[in-house]
Amino acid sequence: MKNMHPSVRSLPNSLKIYLPERVPVNKRKNTILTPNPDVIDVCKDASLSLASSSSIPTSLAQDASATIAPPSLALIQRYGANGVCRATYQSIHLVIKFAFGRDTPRIKALEKEAKNYDNSLFAAQGTIVPCMYGIYKGTTCDERRLPVACLILEDCGDCLTEEFRDLPLEERVKMMKVYCDLHMMGIALLGFTERNVVHKNGNYRLIGFENLDDRHSCKWKGKLYEGKPPPENSKIGCSFILVAGSEMGLWTLGEGRVRVVNDSMSADEFPPQEDIDFLCNNAEFSLSPAKMDELHDWLKAYKKVRDQIPLEDYARSRPDFSYA
Repeated sequence: MKNMHPSVRSLPNSLKIYLPERVPVNKRKNTILTPNPDVIDVCKDASLSLASSSSIPTSLAQDASATIAPPSLALIQRYGANGVCRATYQSIHLVIKFAFGRDTPRIKALEKEAKNYDNSLFAAQGTIVPCMYGIYKGTTCDERRLPVACLILEDCGDCLTEEFRDLPLEERVKMMKVYCDLHMMGIALLGFTERNVVHKNGNYRLIGFENLDDRHSCKWKGKLYEGKPPPENSKIGCSFILVAGSEMGLWTLGEGRVRVVNDSMSADEFPPQEDIDFLCNNAEFSLSPAKMDELHDWLKAYKKVRDQIPLEDYARSRPDFSYA
């Protein structure tokens, strides 16, 4: 396979990394390493194909072990045996996603994500998604010899700290176009949320690819109609993009209208928008079109009893609107 990103250097096959320890919650973001970090010895997993390695081509077969240690690391987050940190190796800016254990759900998630980068996302590396430097496996250097895995990616900036709807429309549209670019490659990121977006210097990349649909046949027609009333699916051409655009608040509702999943409806028979959003609670990702009328009736029924029944109690009565 040809080299896709010749300007990006590879990492050594063997690394010694001083992983950050847990720190108080109010000091987690970008915190420099605390004393006595976990030190790990890891090697690049050779089970992946050469696709990802060829996207980071020069001197792939570097065998000498290298050390990544303070002060070149900074903690992004750590929860128990799992975490994410920033690192710099010879001016290469990295993000390291790590997990301790053997065949744990988090280890398997890292392996799955690495395979997605290596295969479905290979052509998107460096433009739509970060470049992958590889998945590394090994153990801690102390007497415990705990198994550990690290997925090492290009550092493409910070995660969003605000909800989509709180950001300027212009920025939301920029993010959405990156999302659409991925779709045009036949890949749909499942459950797209704020956690899937990072940004640096006004540029956006998508992350978090444990789950994706790499057989997506996208019919997007190239327009988003931002700042206008919600378009019909036939005008957008892709239900995933329609859902994402709705979640990002790309479209206005207009006076006397509410949004039910992806449809603009007259507000007369429905409860307030905030109640609808709470009751639907991501229903759009599994809603059967055949059950849309049933969903509407259930929401309308709540408007009649909202003075007698707490919203949380009524939500527990939600029927199954998913595909049979």
